Amino acid sequence: MNNLLICKSCGKETSKELKCCEHCGRKIPNIFMRHQLITGCLSSIILFIFIFTFIISVLGAMVVNTDIPKKINNYELETDTKEEINQINNEKVFSINDEITLDDYVITVKDVKKSKGSKYDDLKQGMEFVFVTVHMKNIGIENISYSDWDYKIQNSTGTITATKYTSAIKDTKLETGDLAPNGEVTGKIAFIQPKNDTKLELIFQPNMFNDERIIKVLLN
Repeated sequence: MNNLLICKSCGKETSKELKCCEHCGRKIPNIFMRHQLITGCLSSIILFIFIFTFIISVLGAMVVNTDIPKKINNYELETDTKEEINQINNEKVFSINDEITLDDYVITVKDVKKSKGSKYDDLKQGMEFVFVTVHMKNIGIENISYSDWDYKIQNSTGTITATKYTSAIKDTKLETGDLAPNGEVTGKIAFIQPKNDTKLELIFQPNMFNDERIIKVLLN
């Protein structure tokens, strides 16, 4: 086994086992010293990458997590997050023409009308159609879906029912689709309810599996 190496200082052969060249006295770096040098450099690079990534993540979060506009639904809000706004809205019953925010949705009930429906509708005695006109807007940065099936109605007996089809609003019915950022849509939703019910509430729930994400609007 060759235990000799060439000294980089004097160019002569010297033993690898010595700490210094036996000819000129220059220190000879061993494998352990070289390993320490390489390890130290790699550690410095990894630490720099970690710190740089952390700084970028913090700056990115500051940009994305911007404050909600100060005035929403007539509440004066300084730094409330969407979660806090949702909590406020879940606990309140709104009125017609209120602009109501839930996540990236802004919902406004524009109009409520009672009707017998079309000539093809066969309503039971004591029942009538309730046509609710809603306006929806996407205030987020991604597409959102919408459907008339996201809406239900609750009457004075506590009965909650889904939308019903009638040809009376076929040209103005709220359909199913998607809204791009800043997109808006307006349409009518039909329900069948007892005549002259004085305590009708519209319920908007975009996720049927999440009862904490709902909006209620008093229709009378």
